[in-house]
Amino acid sequence: MWARLVVAPWWVRWLVNASVLTVVLFAMLACVIPDFVRGGWVWPFLCVLGASLIMAALMTFAQRPVFQSYKPAVAGLSLSQRKHAIRALRTGEAPAEPQVLAAAVRIGNLSRAYHGRVPDWQRKVAWCIPALWVVAGILEFVGHNARAGITWMVPAVLVAGRMAWATYRVRRLPQGLERLRAAADSSPEALSTLEQAQDSVAGPPALKIRLASMAVILVAVIVVCVVVYQRARPSPDCRTADKVVNYIHDHPDMLDGRLISPDGPGLDKYQGWSDQLVAYSRQVSAPDLAPHLQRIAQISADAVSVVAEVRRDPAINQSTHELLVRQLVYQGIVGHLIDEDKALIPPCHHH
Repeated sequence: MWARLVVAPWWVRWLVNASVLTVVLFAMLACVIPDFVRGGWVWPFLCVLGASLIMAALMTFAQRPVFQSYKPAVAGLSLSQRKHAIRALRTGEAPAEPQVLAAAVRIGNLSRAYHGRVPDWQRKVAWCIPALWVVAGILEFVGHNARAGITWMVPAVLVAGRMAWATYRVRRLPQGLERLRAAADSSPEALSTLEQAQDSVAGPPALKIRLASMAVILVAVIVVCVVVYQRARPSPDCRTADKVVNYIHDHPDMLDGRLISPDGPGLDKYQGWSDQLVAYSRQVSAPDLAPHLQRIAQISADAVSVVAEVRRDPAINQSTHELLVRQLVYQGIVGHLIDEDKALIPPCHHH
């Protein structure tokens, strides 16, 4: 890929960087946050694409001087010759063509200079990225979200593998470069080309440019985070459904059939509990939630009717059998309510 991009126009590198960023970011967001594409993928994709285009533009702008410094070294070489020169740096085997040999040495000199100016702490800090992804993946597995865990682990392994391979190549570069230099010393044509070469290492971007780039990237990241938050945030209907689930489970005494006797909670408490569930049912219109909430409201009203009957008829309280029958009826009603309560979870929580 590098052999193609080194001579490609800047806009080609920009589109390649943007495409890679878009695919990776969109895939990760869609897998880690299923609700990200719940309402459709077009707008989330366009948002990620826009952010990727901006970040890729900054990357391309920052890399442009570096690519420009390599261009004289590969000028006049075909794609296969450029690939041969790069392969020679990896293997240390000198190309037979003098111009390819000279290009390999020049590329190696520039690469070694660029690698040499990267401080050790920066190389070590770079490993924090895949390490954090691994931690995120482990936390997702602990939280029983295997899909999100795999989504974090896969890029972590790929990035770590790429970084390890790059480190290995950097360490082997001096050895291969020395072998190529020795071969070039035996080739008058290659040696002449190297003596005439005026390769220079591009300087780092100015402080203003780096600060501006960081600011733009920060804004792009914030925009993506806002969109992710808005997409991942439950809809109003789902928030109401969650309130119903929590409300039901926060009142376990309303679910215990043994407490419907006169010694249990007051009838007004049962009525208030049912009224609140009825009120919740009127706030939701989503077709996958509204029927369940309406049935919950009706079931709670039926439960209150059983309690009212027990409290109103002294004969029921005086007969252990009659009270037990009403308690069993109430418990059956509560069972149906719990079933409807459980049915509220899948539409709003996909994992």
